[in-house]
Amino acid sequence: TAGTGHVVGDSLTAQADAAWKAGKYLEAERLYNVIARDAALPTGDRALAWERVARAALSSGNRQGAENALNFWKNLVPGAEQSAAWLEIKNQLGGGAASGRAGAFSSGCVALAVPLSGSYGPFGDKIAAGAVAAQGELSKSGIAMDVRLINTESPDWLDKLAQLPPQCVMVGGPLRPDRYAALKARNLQTSRAVFAFRSSLEGSDEGSAAWRFFSSPQDQIDAVLRFGADLGLSGYGVLAPSDAYGQRMADMFLQSARGRGQSVKLATYQAGDTGNWSGVMRDFVGGTMRGKTPVPTTTFQAAFIPDTWDNLELLVPFLFYQGEDRLVLMGTSLWEQGLSSRSSVNVANLDLAIFPGSWDPAASTPAAAALVRAMAENGKGVPDFWAGIGYDFVRFASVMNVRGPWTPGEINSRLSSAQNMEWSMAPIRWSGGKASQKLFIFHPVQTGFELADPAAFKARHKEILARHARRVGR
Repeated sequence: TAGTGHVVGDSLTAQADAAWKAGKYLEAERLYNVIARDAALPTGDRALAWERVARAALSSGNRQGAENALNFWKNLVPGAEQSAAWLEIKNQLGGGAASGRAGAFSSGCVALAVPLSGSYGPFGDKIAAGAVAAQGELSKSGIAMDVRLINTESPDWLDKLAQLPPQCVMVGGPLRPDRYAALKARNLQTSRAVFAFRSSLEGSDEGSAAWRFFSSPQDQIDAVLRFGADLGLSGYGVLAPSDAYGQRMADMFLQSARGRGQSVKLATYQAGDTGNWSGVMRDFVGGTMRGKTPVPTTTFQAAFIPDTWDNLELLVPFLFYQGEDRLVLMGTSLWEQGLSSRSSVNVANLDLAIFPGSWDPAASTPAAAALVRAMAENGKGVPDFWAGIGYDFVRFASVMNVRGPWTPGEINSRLSSAQNMEWSMAPIRWSGGKASQKLFIFHPVQTGFELADPAAFKARHKEILARHARRVGR
């Protein structure tokens, strides 16, 4: 594309070409997009730029961006759709579409009913930042999404929700249970397709009166049990605090594990009453003394502990004191919350700890990378789980493309294809209108946590089992 005499264009083209040759397709797509829209450049240069946009978008998984580039290309150069390059890219897109990896984005309107002030405001601000990032990324591909933000902490938020234009059908949120109840009391869910950012909905609402765009406690349990199955574990222990959350999660784990044919042993302790923990752990793992060496007689290979990270750190020494140093320790999202606030983590004796989460800070998927870049460009810092919700929901609404009159049945039908879009966070799937999220598995490291490598974890597990056997003389 040299020889244009357009200095800025030449410089930008050199940058785009360098990114292209280096395989940095997201950056190449962005730069070629700017070049292709420069009316001062010759048509031939712009056409080549649109071709590169399409190829780069296809390489990075942005199928809609590639489709849009082909349309801009043929509009710029009539007859381009007959060229070998255009047909080659179109055929590649056709094959991808047949596999159902991603739906088509469409312009439209979407609302987010989230807290933008008060104690919940920081969460809503992050969701809003992700939503604005998605709006900007879609606009680069010619997709115009009208994003309406409604502050659920404002006294008139329900009025604003009711006054949305009729084409603004899909609503993300609310977060708080009382806000969802208030929305239902006004009967607003009959005119808006509400996708609550909540782990559960009232009664039989899900899939008929409203939907979820959030993981559930069951998703967390399914994730750790899948990981355990891949390790070949055959028995589990549940070590739960006596509070409502701990007992609820313990009951769910018991039902799920036993439903998979696994044996489960349950023990309960009083949070904060560390004086009784030694006895609880002794009964939990069993054991005898061989001289001065404690030898546990544990019949399970993993312990599910639905408690905070702070309490886990207090519990583990009690297990090790009984000689049990080989259990896979399984947590919940509470561990992620605890680790996210730490700048340094003591991971001694926690080589076999894992927990589920919906956002991978190091994710390299095209959607996650685009969100990271967009947040940085907007001066919003590094995205997290909440930003991922806002980003993915706006893109999801664009793919759903719900307009005018709708029925719950129609929403459930559209979900089957819309859910196949590229996700920045762990993908959500719907069956019969009910959501489930296939969560990532993380393990703690000194700097916080990172995605668990199944092969490396399995090797570490095998090594620790061997070390334990040597210690107890087996």
